[in-house]
Amino acid sequence: MRLIPCSQSDSVTYHLYLHGFSSAVNSMQEQRLIREIKQHGADNAYLVKWESGDITSTLTQSLLRDTDSIGKGKTGLALFMLKKVVDGVNHFHDVDANTQQVARALRKHLLEWLPITAKVNVIAHSLGTKVAAELISIWPDDRLQHWYCLGGALPIQSDWASLCDRLSGDIVNYWSKKDWVLLMKPSTEKSIGRCPIIVDTSLQARIHNQETGFSHSEYWQNLDLIPLKRHQQKELD
Repeated sequence: MRLIPCSQSDSVTYHLYLHGFSSAVNSMQEQRLIREIKQHGADNAYLVKWESGDITSTLTQSLLRDTDSIGKGKTGLALFMLKKVVDGVNHFHDVDANTQQVARALRKHLLEWLPITAKVNVIAHSLGTKVAAELISIWPDDRLQHWYCLGGALPIQSDWASLCDRLSGDIVNYWSKKDWVLLMKPSTEKSIGRCPIIVDTSLQARIHNQETGFSHSEYWQNLDLIPLKRHQQKELD
């Protein structure tokens, strides 16, 4: 895990961008994310590059390893392809299970590095929202401010009251009915990236839902439509 600077200034406000599952796995993807974060125009913006898996590499290696085991006929091919699907699902679950450890490592690094006067906004996409939630849940002081969830893979039944207590600002959830990736996520739990967070009246002033028309991969290229202050929100089609 490492923090990659995308923009720097003298501001006390910092912005941490967490990518999702199987993202920034090579230099081309990493540079694309950096360019898109720079265009967002946030002060002290950093891409948090974490071990998010590599689904393409995992499936390629699995295919090469097991090609000789393909059975005869359509049934044999179907069973082989089913096994590859299972390999992909298992890879996702392995990465998902590691988010808590990633959050602990990120917490340690940030506590050693951030100025004591810093105010930190967290912008997290996809499975990065789970890393963010784990980080917020173990954060010890009031430096974490706002949390922006983009197509979040976090379960809708999360402990929102506890997460709000750890933040000095608000939670803004950007979600979309067109996010088919989250619909296919190997879990029976609904994700906040596909529906609004429903909370009781005590949390309505702290948690805000913004519906978008984005697919799962379109959030990064549309960061300019994700304002970092709620009163600047734009219409998202």
